[in-house]
Amino acid sequence: MLGWKLFVRAVTLLVDNIGDALKVSGMLYLGIIVLSVWLDVPTAQDFSLDGSSFPVDGMGSAFFVSVATLIVSLWVAVAWHRYVLLDERPTGVIPTFRGSEMGAYFLWSLLIGLMIVIAIFAASIPLGLVLLIVPAGVGALVVTSGALFLGMILFYRLGILLPSIAIGKQMTVSDAWDATRGHSGTVMVLALLTVGISQALQIPAMIDGGSGLVGTVYQTVIGWIGLMLGVATLTSLYGHLVEGRPID
Repeated sequence: MLGWKLFVRAVTLLVDNIGDALKVSGMLYLGIIVLSVWLDVPTAQDFSLDGSSFPVDGMGSAFFVSVATLIVSLWVAVAWHRYVLLDERPTGVIPTFRGSEMGAYFLWSLLIGLMIVIAIFAASIPLGLVLLIVPAGVGALVVTSGALFLGMILFYRLGILLPSIAIGKQMTVSDAWDATRGHSGTVMVLALLTVGISQALQIPAMIDGGSGLVGTVYQTVIGWIGLMLGVATLTSLYGHLVEGRPID
């Protein structure tokens, strides 16, 4: 099965090059951990540095950490795509900051997300008819599952253009659609594997609430795993379907 082979290829590249993977992302995610621990306050609190103090609001802190995490995620994603597809190896403690590629990557991610939302909304109309002929609980499950599957298929079919942005060879939406034509099953397998593993890793944090230093570190680590799995699978998908790279 092509989807499974691509996933194994993505994981193998990560494992075999774990040193470079950590060079690409390790210090950046360590910074997120430090920032999260420093700002992890449940209520407004005063921090005193040199005799003066300033208030830190819990919600504002969470927003600040979220923005920092987004920037780091874009930074790492672009760097890993370039590492695999261009053999651009990290030379310092952090990868090169590529603002233009990161900005385009972010904007296209938003655009792809918007297209997925529109497609799901359009598909929900016929799916909603299911609610009229089956029990409510079953109907809701069918509609929700159908929307989720559609969203995952569309993300991987369109998301294949994201690696092209990172390496400066941007594809169009039609290019991405054509490149993944006939591979709906492949992208579904990839989506189920990456999303399923990421969600499974969240279970321990959901059980104990994920609070405190250990919880913060754990949440950041599983966030790193989820990001690297997603980016690696997109890279493998692009490499095989667009550049014709072997997966065996």
